[in-house]
Amino acid sequence: SGTVAGPVAVNGTLAPGNSPGTLSTGSLALGSTATVAYQLDAADTTAGGVVNDLTAVTGDLVLDGTLNVSVLNGSALAGGNVYRLFTYTGALTDNTLNLGSISFASGYAGLIDLSTAGQVNLDVVSSVPEPASLGLLSLAGAMLLRRRRRAAVIA
Repeated sequence: SGTVAGPVAVNGTLAPGNSPGTLSTGSLALGSTATVAYQLDAADTTAGGVVNDLTAVTGDLVLDGTLNVSVLNGSALAGGNVYRLFTYTGALTDNTLNLGSISFASGYAGLIDLSTAGQVNLDVVSSVPEPASLGLLSLAGAMLLRRRRRAAVIA
């Protein structure tokens, strides 16, 4: 926990917090070999503080490297939760923060969400297709088979 002034470039490990906590930095550039090691609470999505790790960037943020998460107060991150990983005040360059070692509840996976300006979030989403999606895939497959059969009869 604490503050690191000025621009920061990381090609090693960034582990914000003090089991857990918030790290404040100037502009932050994560390199392709960077590992971001976070602690997140399975049942509480409060951003930063003493609940979850957070990196607060005053300036630009370059995302890259791999995110690893140690789960606190449980064995896996619960479905439907959103965890704030970074806040930033400048521009965002997304070179892709990959998901590494993270335990998710059965039937769930993680997604790095950049849709909210000034935030980088980890969304825990269903990894099982919705029934409507399965129905559409089945219908598309049936139509393709029918079309192939019809083409074979005409030939």
